[in-house]
Amino acid sequence: MRNELCSFVWGKYENLDMNEKWNMLKELLLKLQQVYIPNIKVCCSSSLSGRVLMDHNSVRHIRMKHWKRYMETRDGRIYFLNTAGGK
Repeated sequence: MRNELCSFVWGKYENLDMNEKWNMLKELLLKLQQVYIPNIKVCCSSSLSGRVLMDHNSVRHIRMKHWKRYMETRDGRIYFLNTAGGK
């Protein structure tokens, strides 16, 4: 894409007004975009948005782990060690 932009002859479009130059540049970039940038189709299905990646028990254990770490920060010494002051 970069090579095609560098090899493009800009000098022959000097006599055009600004709007025509802009339209020409825009068309060139859109053409290069269609050639070099692939289109990815994103699936927005409602069946995929509600999928559960872990079972209920695993989610509960992870939440408890985070809650325990949060509660440990109430102790001043542990809070100081975990913040910038202790490192």
